[in-house]
Amino acid sequence: MVTRLNYLLLLDQIAVAPSSKLIKGDALVLTDTRRVSHPPRGDFTTHSLPFSQVAIDLGNERVANIVALGSLVGLSNICSRDAVDQALRSEIPKKFIQLNSEALQEGYKMADGAFARSLTGPS
Repeated sequence: MVTRLNYLLLLDQIAVAPSSKLIKGDALVLTDTRRVSHPPRGDFTTHSLPFSQVAIDLGNERVANIVALGSLVGLSNICSRDAVDQALRSEIPKKFIQLNSEALQEGYKMADGAFARSLTGPS
């Protein structure tokens, strides 16, 4: 049973309330700017990023979770990017690999930009 969260991806508003009380003080919380209008507040790091909009721009909103995964990996180093790339290629049906690979790369780019902004402060 999960009692405290180190990492949390929130892709819609309905998930905020039940998750908020489980977030650790030093956690990393990523929220979708389009689908989460009121992100949780607390002593944790929050990045609101356009996961679903990027997925729509790629042609399929269903890959918003993969965009978010790329951002989580890029911002947290929870595992290597190579491990995620390999897992994606081995688990996703061949006809969806290109789209999901693009979504993952967009997530990495988003994370790299968010990390750079956190080093320089708000723009």
